[in-house]
Amino acid sequence: MTKTEIQEKIRELDSCINDSESRVGTTKQNVIGLIVIDIIADILFWIAIACFITSDSVFITLGVILMIISVALCITLPFWIVGIVKAAKAPRNIRVYTERKEQLQKELDEYDTKKVNNSTNVKTIEKNDVQTLIDLKKLLDSNVIFEEEYDKKKKEILNRM
Repeated sequence: MTKTEIQEKIRELDSCINDSESRVGTTKQNVIGLIVIDIIADILFWIAIACFITSDSVFITLGVILMIISVALCITLPFWIVGIVKAAKAPRNIRVYTERKEQLQKELDEYDTKKVNNSTNVKTIEKNDVQTLIDLKKLLDSNVIFEEEYDKKKKEILNRM
């Protein structure tokens, strides 16, 4: 995984942590909302039944309207339940997301450490190779080695770099 990918995943986890933290306090609100909506739907249902019992067309129409509202409220109940379940899972999610973020942060730190170590090693090798090339050139100029030997060694050193 590249450094950019790790940083992007850390940003995504931060977003997930923030989202989960915002849900922690909503469990109580969702439960209260669920109970209130359920009670209202039940009351409207029984009022609608009472309206149907009368023979007056106005009350029957009112009963139909109340029954539709009661059913509509009952349809929203699963959404409240989902909110409660998500809010209940939020503390666990925060822990999991935080652990994963810490792992990624360690990987990012190791990535940076490896990069620094590798760049230090490369610079050391390059200095040694450059010094070797300088020494070879001096030997060539002083006619201690032949040009073919110099070219061969120079090629070897440059291939290593």
